[in-house]
Amino acid sequence: MATYLLTWNPTRWGWKHLAQDREEVRRGTAGQHRWSCGNSRSIEPGSWFFLIRLGSQPRGIIATGQIVSPPYEDIHWDWEREKRGESCWFVRIEFRLLSQDPLIAWDDLQQPGLKGFPWASQSSGIQIRSPYVEQLEKMWDQVSEQVRVGSEFMNKYRGTFRSLSK
Repeated sequence: MATYLLTWNPTRWGWKHLAQDREEVRRGTAGQHRWSCGNSRSIEPGSWFFLIRLGSQPRGIIATGQIVSPPYEDIHWDWEREKRGESCWFVRIEFRLLSQDPLIAWDDLQQPGLKGFPWASQSSGIQIRSPYVEQLEKMWDQVSEQVRVGSEFMNKYRGTFRSLSK
């Protein structure tokens, strides 16, 4: 399956429920979300995605997950464009990991093996092809292992930390 880059720019769209969505993903109770895929209409369900935060700092990869629907047209996510009767293309996604801050920072995306890909593209739904996808997945595996280990550690010792802080 292919892997795609989805984009989020907080200066263009405020994610009102980001904290709640992060918590639901962490608990494993997150549902599906609608996400713009630009003009990409050949995305297949089962494909993977990485979500990049653009615009204001901090920039970088904040999430990954799976695309669960083919692209479909719907009312535009931008209120001004919706008022003009515009539409755009979306896919349904399920997050596997979601963070408020980048887990792979912008500077990391400029390293050899990743530099040269259009990470700053304002258009969501770009396919991440070889050799970039292999390098990104390798880096993501390291990050997600750190997140998993840190989460297990915090869950195991949460009560200890609470009692020590009293």
